[in-house]
Amino acid sequence: MLDYCLQLSADDLGVGDTAAILGRDHRNFIRRPPLDGHFAVNEGLLVGDKTWKAAERAIAKILGGERVPITGRARGSASDIEHDWLSLEVKHRKKLPDWLHDAMSQAKASQRGAQLPMVVLHENGQRYGESYAVVPMAEFVKWFGR
Repeated sequence: MLDYCLQLSADDLGVGDTAAILGRDHRNFIRRPPLDGHFAVNEGLLVGDKTWKAAERAIAKILGGERVPITGRARGSASDIEHDWLSLEVKHRKKLPDWLHDAMSQAKASQRGAQLPMVVLHENGQRYGESYAVVPMAEFVKWFGR
């Protein structure tokens, strides 16, 4: 199976644009390997790299960090992205659950003024302080910076 990556330049990389690019369906990608050693391009997408690596690179760029190559690191010994004040682990999926999108839509719909939309994920029996806070990337950067 062929994997894919994103071609993102520093000039056209905006938080909103990145979210739209990362959300593209895999059927929009080219499905053939490069014949001449060069990467084939389709709508700014390159064939050849793994999608999760491209997602890590894009998110690192948005947050002002640098992707840490997996080569030579043990699981948990370093985060996916080196950053001054964040420990970042990126999980890229073909599709996030509809219920998560619905929950974020509800948080955004109930926003008043300059409130930060957030979805809190809590597991039965889990300490509430260990719950997960999910915030849209653009909002995170707006509130907390890079």
